Amino acid sequence: MTKPEEADIEDIVLRFSGKTAMYMQTKPLHGSQKSKWLDDGSLEVSLQLIINYEMERLILSYADTVSVVQPGHLADTIRIRLAKALEQYL
Repeated sequence: MTKPEEADIEDIVLRFSGKTAMYMQTKPLHGSQKSKWLDDGSLEVSLQLIINYEMERLILSYADTVSVVQPGHLADTIRIRLAKALEQYL
């Protein structure tokens, strides 16, 4: 695992939908994971960890079934990486 220098543990909130939500309930991403079901049927997952390249790739692997609620800088990073990937296919 990559550990960025001087990185701090951050509170991360992800929201999963569809079959991925059920999967996340039974296969946690990290030992710090806390989950709660929302009224719309999505699963909100809270994590406390250091954000690194591997975590970004893991989030990206869930594509359209995950959204980053917080922190904002992680949501921005994921959005930028998805946009760059899309540009390659257009």
